[in-house]
Amino acid sequence: MWLLGFLTSVDVFLFLGGLGPLGAALIVSWQLGTTQTWLRRVLRWRVSPWYYAFAVLFPVVLYAATNVVALLFGEPLDTSLLDGFVPSYLGTWGAVLFLGGLEEPGWRGFALPQLQGQYSPVRATLVLGVIWGLWHLPIQPLAIVLTVPMAFFYTWLFNRTQSALLCIVLHASMTPAQDHLRIVADTPTLELAVVLVMVAAAAGFVAATRGRLGQAAGTPSRSGS
Repeated sequence: MWLLGFLTSVDVFLFLGGLGPLGAALIVSWQLGTTQTWLRRVLRWRVSPWYYAFAVLFPVVLYAATNVVALLFGEPLDTSLLDGFVPSYLGTWGAVLFLGGLEEPGWRGFALPQLQGQYSPVRATLVLGVIWGLWHLPIQPLAIVLTVPMAFFYTWLFNRTQSALLCIVLHASMTPAQDHLRIVADTPTLELAVVLVMVAAAAGFVAATRGRLGQAAGTPSRSGS
C-alpha cells in the first residue's frame, strides 16, 4: 500500500518525460532495424549476482561517503533525518524502478552503444552525461553537475553486463540514496560534498579501468572525432 500511495503522488508530466528516451530508442531502433538487439540489452537479466549487488549497494556507499565528507567540513550530525527512513527509501526505490528508471533503455540501452561505436568510453560517457543532464533541466537546473560524473558508473555497469535492466536497478537505487540517506542537513556544504564524492568516484572508475570503463579488452578503443 505504501508503494501505491507513493506512485499516486508522482507528477504525470515527470512520468511522461521519463518515457521520452525509452520512446525515442524504440522508434529509432525500429527505423534502423536493430530493435531485437536493443530489446536484448533491455531485457538481459542473467548476469552475475555481484552486479545486482553493485547496482543496489554502490549508491548507498556513495552517499554515505558524502555524509562523512560533510561532517568533516563541519556540518552537524542530525540522525532525526533518518526517521521513517525504511518506508521512504523503499517507496522511492519502487517508484523509480517502475517509472523514472525507464529512461535507461534509451540512455544506456541505445544511446551509449551508439556513442561508443564512434568515441572512446570516456568521451561517449561525457557526451551522454551532458545530454542526460540537459534532459533534466526543467526539474533540476544543476542536474548536469551530477549527471556527468554519475554517468561513468552507469557506463561501467552497462559495459560489464550489456544490460540496460541493471542500469534501471542502479537508477532505482541512486535516487532514494540521494533523497533519504542523509544524516546532515541539506545545505550548500552537503551539495558540495556530493559533487566532490561523485567526481572523485568517477575519476577512480576511469583510472582503475584505464579509461575503458568496463569495455571488453577485444573492443577497439576509439578516440572519436
